[in-house]
Amino acid sequence: MYRSREQIAYRIRECREADGLTREAFEELSGVSSKFLYELETAQKDMTVSTLLKICTALDRTPDDLLLAREAEDPDEALLSRLSRLDTAQKQMLLGFADVMLRQAPASS
Repeated sequence: MYRSREQIAYRIRECREADGLTREAFEELSGVSSKFLYELETAQKDMTVSTLLKICTALDRTPDDLLLAREAEDPDEALLSRLSRLDTAQKQMLLGFADVMLRQAPASS
């Protein structure tokens, strides 16, 4: 099932913010103006396929990720997907964080 215009708008913003990108930084990556991106993210405007592909490339997502409503995301798949976008230094930092979490976690039976 496809998402509504408002849901797509929210999804674009959600992905951009999850990647830590301001609209201005996103403009540099995608070539989509920050003003037009604002209009997309607030569901004021529609986009062409060309713009969709620019956005997907900049966000490292597929059109399906933005356009299709899916069941709840599998946490393991979601984690692996996000990990693949981290650089080596970020992965090392995350490993340290995971080690701390595991030391504090109660023993499982």
